[in-house]
Amino acid sequence: SETGFDIVLNCDCVYEPLYGKSWRMLLETIDELLRVNPKCKVVTSVERRQADGIDKFLAEMNRLKNVGGVEKVMADEEKKIEIFVTTGVVS
Repeated sequence: SETGFDIVLNCDCVYEPLYGKSWRMLLETIDELLRVNPKCKVVTSVERRQADGIDKFLAEMNRLKNVGGVEKVMADEEKKIEIFVTTGVVS
């Protein structure tokens, strides 16, 4: 679509022991989606595991040109689930 998406969901896409550094391609995609529609909300759900790579993923996402912010909106300590909402740079 020329106007992009309003909401993008991704779930359990970052886990380095299984997927390697493929999260870098996910970041490229997120950056492009937010370039096309800065009002888009990207909802990312992750399960925290040992050496998962999620902290690196989040740090790099915060550095993307078209990312305005990344906010943790939910954390379930028992199930080790976290949900983040990423927004674009709106001028």
